[in-house]
Amino acid sequence: MVSTGVLIYAGHFFSSWGDRMWHFAIPLFLFELDPTSLILSAAYGLTLTCCVLLFGPLVGDWIDQTPRLHAARVSLVIQNLAVILCAILLLVNFQFGDKNASYIIGVEIGAIVLGAISQLASVATGIIIQKDWIVVVAQGKKDMLAELNSMVRRIDLSTKILAPMACGQIMAVADLFGGAIFITCWNACSMCIEYLLLKKVYDRTPALSQKASQDGEQADDHEMVELHATDGDENTENDAKETKPDKPKEKKPKQSVIMKMFGFIFTVKDGWKSYIAQPIALPCLGFSFLYLTVLGFGYITTTYAYSQCFSEFMVGILLAAAAVTGIIATFIFPIMRQKLGLVRTGLFNAVFQTLTLGMCIASVFVAGSPFYLLPANQPHQDSIPNTTLSIPVVTTLPTSMNVSVLNTTMVLTTKSILSNSTVQPQQKIGSDLFLKCQEGTSPPSSYLSVSLLMAGIILARVGLWGFDLTITQLIQENVAESERGIVNGVQMSLNNLMDMIQYILVLALPYPKQFGILVMLSSLAVCIGYVLYCIYARRVRGHLLPHCKRPLTETEENPEA
Repeated sequence: MVSTGVLIYAGHFFSSWGDRMWHFAIPLFLFELDPTSLILSAAYGLTLTCCVLLFGPLVGDWIDQTPRLHAARVSLVIQNLAVILCAILLLVNFQFGDKNASYIIGVEIGAIVLGAISQLASVATGIIIQKDWIVVVAQGKKDMLAELNSMVRRIDLSTKILAPMACGQIMAVADLFGGAIFITCWNACSMCIEYLLLKKVYDRTPALSQKASQDGEQADDHEMVELHATDGDENTENDAKETKPDKPKEKKPKQSVIMKMFGFIFTVKDGWKSYIAQPIALPCLGFSFLYLTVLGFGYITTTYAYSQCFSEFMVGILLAAAAVTGIIATFIFPIMRQKLGLVRTGLFNAVFQTLTLGMCIASVFVAGSPFYLLPANQPHQDSIPNTTLSIPVVTTLPTSMNVSVLNTTMVLTTKSILSNSTVQPQQKIGSDLFLKCQEGTSPPSSYLSVSLLMAGIILARVGLWGFDLTITQLIQENVAESERGIVNGVQMSLNNLMDMIQYILVLALPYPKQFGILVMLSSLAVCIGYVLYCIYARRVRGHLLPHCKRPLTETEENPEA
């Protein structure tokens, strides 16, 4: 018989594969709607980020108040249905629409709204399965919990590379229209398969039918089993609400009109209060700082690699290498957690990633760096003195250049030379397989800088994903069952806030010559995050140095005897 863990893995594979395909395809669909600019894609990304930032705590609170199977079913249906409707809307527009028609703005708004709904439902599904169900399925076995978390993250990293490749091949053969049809069919089938798999997990794990009461207290296992047996013919929601049979059920006071209208504000406020009150709030806050960085293979760093004349194939290799190092981290984490304990594992991963920052910072100052403050990159066009250079006249010059002929000598100002110079489009550097300059770019004097940066980012994935798994398990082990939803919702909001700040910094420093500042600011953010974690580790363990020993608290996990 297939184990419960395998059922979770299978369901997560279908979910993650569909998400990765959609994230790969939607920018292409939006660009097809408006190929003249990137405003639509930017509006889509900003809307999704803002929605999670604002409504993440509300989603988490809803999860806490809803029976587990019902919450999983609703979020699963909404997530896939929103993607299906969005794909159908775009399909119809591709087939019958007119890009210049007045209704195209409605199509664009509809796609953005449906995408935002899908994103919120995806966040809900992730919290339900990865932050709650997995904890219950592990049944208090921390080694099993670490293995479940690692395998789920392994699936995420694998599909992050494979799903876009598969989707890209489909679109290359069947164009965007065929790709949209495939994504629609995938989500329709995946929705049914995922629910059947989750239903099997739910049926095999009786503890999933019980949920902590909303006041934060939890009935013991004996009480829950007795209650479940007594009220077996009542629905799951009633069971979840009555996990404390000895305490009389208090009638909730009637809400005022103001509370009904602005209740979500109070929910968000309570969510943040609950988050701050958690014993692991400090390391979780530190983890969110890791989102305030360009030191990852997101849109920003990928674009920078293209500006340094890396080809699409080369960037693909780098993405695959980053995924491989991340997958390696998922194999190392369970072993380290068992041997060293959870908190110390986080420290080792933090130190490892911090060491890789040295390579990234060094890349700003070595040969080939476009950083504008380097002496090698001085002076710039804006600061060049208006000096003259005399050379023999050997050809006829265009009249647009600032030229004067004195005897047989041409006098050019250095400013005029630079202002009238142009970069040849797509300069070829040997083979285009690995190195190819896009239109408007020229090759760097050396590839040492960009190579050092990419190597640092790739190696950092080991520490980053190991630390990610550490924080995930810290939340799972230390947050009360009745607060898992809202705490994880606030964490998602905080992550998106840092992500938004990152994009604001990029808007303020948008040029490749300024990328070095972003690298240094990102390194600072990572260090701040790990300093916060070290403060927490010092409080919990009483020390930071590995050779120091003292009895560990319950927060830090001891290896099983």
